[in-house]
Amino acid sequence: MGLDIGKVSIEYLPRPSSKAANEFAQWLAEEADCTGDENSFGFFLKDKVLGMVEEYGQDEELSQKDIKKITRWVESLPWDEDGCLTLYFSW
Repeated sequence: MGLDIGKVSIEYLPRPSSKAANEFAQWLAEEADCTGDENSFGFFLKDKVLGMVEEYGQDEELSQKDIKKITRWVESLPWDEDGCLTLYFSW
């Protein structure tokens, strides 16, 4: 059995344009698989993240307008054909 090794590179994406989406992205960074000093890295499924938007919206008592802004941002991310995406966060 062989071991495959690959290089990971980062393509920076535009920051969320709405305050609600930006705050959700910060929360999502905390939910990422690997979190360290001012960085996190996570593997996400689109359907799961869309569900997280609903939960986050209820927990934070957001308006439907803000939930829609977050949903639009999530849908704009470069998901692959299987609805998967690896995100890197830095702050």
